[in-house]
Amino acid sequence: MARGATDALSPGGTSRHPQPVLDILAHAKSTAHSPESESDEDGGLHMPGPNGVHPRPGPPSRALTGVTLNGKDEDGEETVRIRHGWETQLQDRERATLLSQNFFMYYGEKRHETAGNPPPEYDPTTIVSDWRMKDRLKTTAAILAVCLNVGVDPPDVIKTNPCAKLECWVDPIPPDTSSNQQSNTTNAQIGKNLQSQYENLSLRSRYRVILDPTIEELRRYTMSLRRTAHAERILFHYNGHGVPKPTASGEIWCFNRSYTQYIPISLYDIQEWVGAPGLWVWDCSASGGIIKGFLEGVEKHNTNQQEALAQHPDRAQQQTVTKWDDCIHLAACRDNEVLPTNPNLPADLFTSCLTTPIAMALRFFILQNPIPSNPAITLDTARAIPGKVSERRTPLGELNWIFTAITDTIAWNIFPPALFKKLFRQDLMIAALSRNFLLAQRVMRMYHCHPQSWPQMPNTHDHALWRSWDLAVELVLNQVPRLIEQQKAEEALAAETAPLTNGQPNGVTPPAPPLSQTSLELEYVHSEFFADQLSAFEVYLSAAPGTSDAAGYAEPPVQLPIVLQVLLSQVHRLRALILLSKFLDLGPWAVNLALRIGIFPYVLKLLQSQAVELKPPMIFIWARMLAVDQSCQADLLKDNGYTYFTSVLNNASGIPQGHIAEHRAMCAFVIAMFCKDFPPGQQAVLESNPEIVECCLQHLLDMENPLLRQWSCLCLGNMWADFPPAKKLGFTCRAHARIRDRSHDPVPEVRAACLDALTNFVRTGTGDSIDTAVMLEEETLASVVIAMGMDGSIMVRKELTIFYSTFIRKYEGRVLVAAWEQLLEERDKRCGKEEEDGKDGSRNESENLRENGHNVNGHGRTNDQKNVSFTMTEAPTEGSSDSTSRSPSRTLSKKTVYRAVWRQILSMSADPHAEVARNASITADYIINALLDSPLGEHAHGILDEIVKLGLKRNNGTLNGMDGISRQWSRDGRPQTPPSPTASMASRSGGYFELSRTASVTQAVKTWFSGPARTPEAPLPSPVIRSAAGNQMPYRSRPLTPRDAAMLPPNALDHFTGPPHQSRAPIPKSPYYIPRDLSQPADIPLKSNFFIWASSYFREPQMRPSETDEPGSIDYNELNLTQHGETHQVQTQ
Repeated sequence: MARGATDALSPGGTSRHPQPVLDILAHAKSTAHSPESESDEDGGLHMPGPNGVHPRPGPPSRALTGVTLNGKDEDGEETVRIRHGWETQLQDRERATLLSQNFFMYYGEKRHETAGNPPPEYDPTTIVSDWRMKDRLKTTAAILAVCLNVGVDPPDVIKTNPCAKLECWVDPIPPDTSSNQQSNTTNAQIGKNLQSQYENLSLRSRYRVILDPTIEELRRYTMSLRRTAHAERILFHYNGHGVPKPTASGEIWCFNRSYTQYIPISLYDIQEWVGAPGLWVWDCSASGGIIKGFLEGVEKHNTNQQEALAQHPDRAQQQTVTKWDDCIHLAACRDNEVLPTNPNLPADLFTSCLTTPIAMALRFFILQNPIPSNPAITLDTARAIPGKVSERRTPLGELNWIFTAITDTIAWNIFPPALFKKLFRQDLMIAALSRNFLLAQRVMRMYHCHPQSWPQMPNTHDHALWRSWDLAVELVLNQVPRLIEQQKAEEALAAETAPLTNGQPNGVTPPAPPLSQTSLELEYVHSEFFADQLSAFEVYLSAAPGTSDAAGYAEPPVQLPIVLQVLLSQVHRLRALILLSKFLDLGPWAVNLALRIGIFPYVLKLLQSQAVELKPPMIFIWARMLAVDQSCQADLLKDNGYTYFTSVLNNASGIPQGHIAEHRAMCAFVIAMFCKDFPPGQQAVLESNPEIVECCLQHLLDMENPLLRQWSCLCLGNMWADFPPAKKLGFTCRAHARIRDRSHDPVPEVRAACLDALTNFVRTGTGDSIDTAVMLEEETLASVVIAMGMDGSIMVRKELTIFYSTFIRKYEGRVLVAAWEQLLEERDKRCGKEEEDGKDGSRNESENLRENGHNVNGHGRTNDQKNVSFTMTEAPTEGSSDSTSRSPSRTLSKKTVYRAVWRQILSMSADPHAEVARNASITADYIINALLDSPLGEHAHGILDEIVKLGLKRNNGTLNGMDGISRQWSRDGRPQTPPSPTASMASRSGGYFELSRTASVTQAVKTWFSGPARTPEAPLPSPVIRSAAGNQMPYRSRPLTPRDAAMLPPNALDHFTGPPHQSRAPIPKSPYYIPRDLSQPADIPLKSNFFIWASSYFREPQMRPSETDEPGSIDYNELNLTQHGETHQVQTQ
């Protein structure tokens, strides 16, 4: 953030001046009174008087910036004093020394460095990556094919004794059952458990369990589910523990009807039955080969489909093309590996990792890390943890929550962004299975199995966060024995008190609280995992870069997915939102990362929360997101999420007292972005919160908060932009008049925002029948903002040109009348004629309308208000010098706002600032072209030709007058009065061709000269001044004093040239300046970039110091090097 002169008074900075300020002041005084300053050479160029008498030397030149003669000493001589109130400060030696040691930075504000323009590389479509899921598919159906054939081992499998037996945590052959019962009960229980385990992952899917299927059953059920699922994803789970391994040719096995034979099924046929898209889980030995055979079948399907479409092109329009390659595979091992047979593990280890991850992770931890200090912790303890997975405050629910956060974080930090988005943000079923697959990678590789996947997932078994998971598991397991004992005591107490319920009134038994919940709330010590991760994230933020450039950071924070998971907890939610706000404050790259990780669903749902303490961080987060991605408008419209911000803008309850205005400004920004180019949003705000217009108008009176005033104007401007109902409401509240009063606001950004809002007000309703009252109010607006043409801020003047272009485009017919009459007045002034007001003003306007005139609405457009006609009493003849001597009436636009606006546009086309001149010249060229294309075009061409001829004559006269002056420079005598100017000098006007010196004007009149027009990029040739004899004047190094310069004609200095060896200095362009494309015709209204530029405030860091004040930053180091270099230079001098 730039610092002004008042900030520079604080110690700790450096000075650009190696010389103390008092020494500079003393040197300035001595220089001002030195004898050399009275000499002719140093006194500048003096013009001799007619008698050759030297005039009294004028005041010294203002070469020394900040020094002026405005006082006298005791002898009556003029003294040098410092302007702008600096002399009082400089007379104090202590303060002067302090000033000399500080670093001054003038014109360092953002508006000075950017000129109100967004950087050329800014593109709202690329500033954030595509974080939304366009083709979001859901897993709507699932086939669970379990091929066990309990009691019969496949021929190619040799089992150890003992070996793994559990299937879905059920023993297929219990020791106390007979062989007849096992086929009837255990298979059904296994299928039921498998379906229940998948339902814990996703309840919305329809499951179909097929136990020991035949080919006919498998074909019938798969094709039936595909017909009902349509184009959604289908899950196919295959358990092949009771059949042979898959073949090398790509076949899996099932049974015949009598279960006496194993029947192979081609993967190509299964693909045909299940279709695409699909999610495939293969739990069998050598399952990695299934993926290879499946991908070969995909290629064959694609080839056959392309050949069929080539033969019958009409099928592509009649039926949907199947995407056979849209498939996700999860396999238990490689094609040369066998499933583990450890008796401490379940037989379906891969399925257990995928569907019951917490139980499997606890069992794995106990096997790998036995806890000798607590022998009560056994393998059975892993299945006895109290609580529910869906309840985060219970031990089991908290472990599942931690596991989800850790696996998400591991995947986020290792997986490519596209793969992470596809597997973890597309569907609940896919996300759950992908998270659990990471656990399978860690567990099964310890037993010589390497799970495979397609798309291939990177190995994550050695990530550092798995140690945090082990710590969380150990802390919970240490509490499990005590919790189980406490639960048993509670159950025994409940059993003893059960008979006493007969004594209750009316025999009603009082409901007992859940035992597990009662004990856990009192005894269970919750994990500190999330609190520790938030602290680690806070440490990252303390050292995070302060630049919004994507190259300013090495890698994203590891804890970001965990922070998003913490938003689900009410305990840590406020702290997580505050830290998330600080992270998003780092810049668009941080917002991009947060959106990609999945922040949006969380913060969107939190808009429905009524918690007051969450409002400040929520407002900040949404302001940052909308500043980067405007596509969130439709999401805010759902469930009326935008009312969260309108309520704060109307009533700032819950906002800290010291930050109410800042948060209201953020809310105004959110509403402005919500309404920008989004008519449904404008209508929703207007219908649900019409009082927001009055609230924004009230905020314009808050003179202590310019940001709130600025965004209140922009919010109103976006509400009624191209939305007549909002403009009508604003007109009723006289919002335009109250915004107009801010045209003299002390802050340039507020004045520019005022013009932006008024521009949208005038633009709305263009093309329709304009109401007379609205027209009068808009004329009043234009008449008031005319004073802003002299505004010192280039950003404000640029917005004024855009307002003028909109106003002129809306009332084009009237401005054409003003341009025509101004053209006539220009011609008369160049001819030396005086305007005959009485003659022209005596004509009645109605008489002009009755005579045979010409419509001046060029380009075939009609004036909605009034058709102004002119009467030409005599048709002009080509080549006649008085072809336009009889001019029509020019009193229609005189003393009207249209004439004033047109004249100011002409004046602004010669603005020193390139962008202001460019915008004004485009508007002026548009009107000139419209005038030339109108029925008055022939007469306008004649007048323009005459003006050009008069201008050439005047320029020649000026050069001759300058030759007369140059001849007198060599004389010793100096006249007391300058020579009389020529007639052309006296008749110099401030018209269009005198003020408009831009390339666009040259382009517009290039047909009037014999040569082509000069482009803006072409260098300007140095003018050559010749004497009366025709010789070029020699260059003189003697400066021109202000008194002599005042005696010359205003444009005479434009013809002076510099030294022969120096070319004319190029005119500096404003930052991010885009030159006008002269190959395109001028068109209005112009488009403003002020809103985009102003919204960049919310894309820049606001919670941390600037880079210049940040130790270790590049700017800070460069500043220190400059300070040390200047100090060393002073010491050596």
